[in-house]
Amino acid sequence: MSLNITSIIPSEIQKLEDEMRSLTEMILKEFSKSGKINLKLVSDEEMMELNHKFRDKNKTTNVLAFPNEGLYSLDDEIGDIALNVECLEKESKEQGKELRNHFLHLLAHGILHLLGETHHKIDDERKMEALEIDFLKRLNITNPYKI
Repeated sequence: MSLNITSIIPSEIQKLEDEMRSLTEMILKEFSKSGKINLKLVSDEEMMELNHKFRDKNKTTNVLAFPNEGLYSLDDEIGDIALNVECLEKESKEQGKELRNHFLHLLAHGILHLLGETHHKIDDERKMEALEIDFLKRLNITNPYKI
């Protein structure tokens, strides 16, 4: 299994579990990676704590990715992703996006971060967005950057 969900899934997200696993496997296969990704769905409050503790930012965010690397990483664990369900629901409404589409987009975004993709430079950002668009298209999700 490539996706380990470690939290209680809200009912509207629970319906996406098969797609979440398919997306994870698709991306890992494309990057020739195998292993486990741990996903935790968190509240706004929990995300704010994580963002403060690990990034020294006193605000919430929609997704954080923590790659397992270094001396103490487990061989089959790629890393951990925290997805802020409250933030995703709010953003979906504000941006006029289906929750399913936005949720899967940010899951893909988090997985790509675990695999070393970044968006710090404009070229990296374009590459990462192109990858996200491609993976989401395979799930019949339109370009999330065209609102």
